[in-house]
Parts: sequence; structure tokens; C-alpha cells
Amino acid sequence: MRRCTVACLAFLLTISVMIAVSASAQISVGPSVVDLGTVQVGFADTAPLTVVNTGGGIVSVTDITSDDPQFTVSPTEFTLAAGANSVVTVTFTPTFVGLETATLTVSDDGGGSTSAGASGIGSMVIIPRTGDLLNDTKIAFESDLDGDWDIYTMLPDGSAVTPLTVNADLDIHPA
Repeated sequence: MRRCTVACLAFLLTISVMIAVSASAQISVGPSVVDLGTVQVGFADTAPLTVVNTGGGIVSVTDITSDDPQFTVSPTEFTLAAGANSVVTVTFTPTFVGLETATLTVSDDGGGSTSAGASGIGSMVIIPRTGDLLNDTKIAFESDLDGDWDIYTMLPDGSAVTPLTVNADLDIHPA
């Protein structure tokens, strides 16, 4: 029988360990807030949003959503290699006058997500009337002149008061 030395015992106790390291994918976006400026109601403007894979593996962007329907993104699905980026288009189509904001959420196939903000201002151009503005202009108002609330018009000098509604209903807030 052969005798085992310390070196032999060390060999028998050696255990090979193999560790598999998966390079994880991570996404980031820029800019942190997409500013679409001032856009007239009924029209649209666009700005870029860059999605970057900052990790070491491949990542699939599965969806890009907005919490405000006035802001949309295209495309909403794509795949990025490690270190790659894709530029998506953010579109702002305001339906209201004033400042609008949204959160854009980018989701990936690893269950992760990141977000960016978006902002824009809806505006409206009012084209002034032409002609004899003093004599062609009428002022709409509400009053209880006849005992119940109705809507009337009058000329700027207060003359020619004309009822627009004549009924027992509560008629207020002329537009």
C-alpha cells in the first residue's frame, strides 16, 4: 500500500469551484427632463430622449410609457447591446393652454425601470377681430333683470341689452 503524504492529502481536499458571473444590463436616460418648449394647442413638437445600456449585458426595452397622453414616445420597444444607446422621440401635442408635465417610464426585460420627466407649455394664438371693433363688439353677461338668471348681450356703451335665454332655468356663465 502506498503512503499518502501531505501533498497527496492537499490534492484530495482541493475542490474546484467555478463561479458564473452574469454581466447585468442597466438602463439610464438623458436628459433627466425633456423640455418641449411652447407649442400651440392642436399642433405638436418633438425632442429626443436617449436610452443607454450602462451594463455589461444585452437589454431589451419592453415599453416606454407616459402618465400624460399629451406626451407620447416612439419607438417604445428595442434591444440594446452592452454600452449601446438608442434615441427615441418624445412628442408633445397639447390639448390645454398652460404648463404640462409628465413622467416617462422606461421598462426593461430584467424587470427594471427608470424614468425621465417631460414638460411643455400649451399656447393658443388669439387672432383679433378686424373692422369696427367698437360697434361690432358685444359683451355677454348674466343677470336676473327679469327675476330669474338669464344670459344677455349689450354694446360696449351699455345700450342694446338683448336677452339670449328666456326661460325659468338657471342660465349663467356665458362663454
